[in-house]
Amino acid sequence: MSDVENNPATTETKQTPDTAAIDQAVAHINHLVETTVEYGAITIGDYVLDTFFDGDIELAAARNSQKSVSYRMLSDHPDLMVKKSALNVMVRVAAQERFLKAADIDTKNLKYRHKSDLLRLANTDQKIELALQCMAEDLTTRELADRITNIKMLLAGTPAPAAQVIDYVRRVARRIGGMEVPEAVYNLEAVGSMPEKDRDSLAVKTAAILENIENVRASILYLRQGIGIEEPGEGEGIGEVGEPGEDGEPAVSPGSSYEGTP
Repeated sequence: MSDVENNPATTETKQTPDTAAIDQAVAHINHLVETTVEYGAITIGDYVLDTFFDGDIELAAARNSQKSVSYRMLSDHPDLMVKKSALNVMVRVAAQERFLKAADIDTKNLKYRHKSDLLRLANTDQKIELALQCMAEDLTTRELADRITNIKMLLAGTPAPAAQVIDYVRRVARRIGGMEVPEAVYNLEAVGSMPEKDRDSLAVKTAAILENIENVRASILYLRQGIGIEEPGEGEGIGEVGEPGEDGEPAVSPGSSYEGTP
């Protein structure tokens, strides 16, 4: 019988997973996948841009009706392993890369998702400025998407205050919409048996959540009141949390928002 078999502790040690190594491997593999996919997408986009559009950035960015017949046949080909929508993005990103390069913008620090989000804006100085902001401020894809939405609303003629309101409601809806509550939340016995440090931590976090929820609720009720919607059964409740104070401002300050809460 081997030493390992004679020593169960040794066997248990060898079978204990190295979580740090696993996390490192996951991060490394994800990075390889991300960079490989991005390289492939850019390479394919460049190839199609040169082969089917003669490197014409404006033609590549045009609507499908203006694209070449050959390109449309390519994107619809049954044997092509790239979806038509994905191919369109690859070509437009490749064209966008050339536009930004012509403006002396190095996009190596922009993720492919950032680049595809920027396609929502026309190739103008505004896009250049936002790309620089994205890299300088290390914006997440969500933060970049929010800024693009605000820019598009302003370009469409939506007044700045209205754009802020629309963006606020959209962000609240996105963060809480479709959130599923696990059954474990209602298992009071299991919750009560948690270690004291976990219960203390939950007490602090849930108190902050409740405060944020109240602030969001007050702002939404005040907003609905402003657009002429009366809440059945709310009555004075709306006034208590939402009526303007003596200075004409809402009782809940603009700074009391859901922003920053997961």
